[in-house]
Amino acid sequence: QEAFSLFSSMYKKELPVRALTIRASSLRTEDSPEQINLFTDYERCAKREKIELAIEEIRERYGKKSVTYGCLIGDLPIPGSGLYEHPMPGYMYK
Repeated sequence: QEAFSLFSSMYKKELPVRALTIRASSLRTEDSPEQINLFTDYERCAKREKIELAIEEIRERYGKKSVTYGCLIGDLPIPGSGLYEHPMPGYMYK
């Protein structure tokens, strides 16, 4: 009902609607109890959560693309890496 009332208040009646998706996230509070598992490394999970929160804060401050995986950056030439230096065959220098 809350989602429908929000939709109704924001919807422009002259535009037709084909589909509407409602998504819910963070359905539990941070201090709510969590089911534990004998095989989970909870120290590692806590460190991972701290890292994710720090990355989220950086992205909020500097933009969505400020922190990304290196493989997504593309083929950036790195000077002196030898990746873009190709030896020419000897017969071409004669």
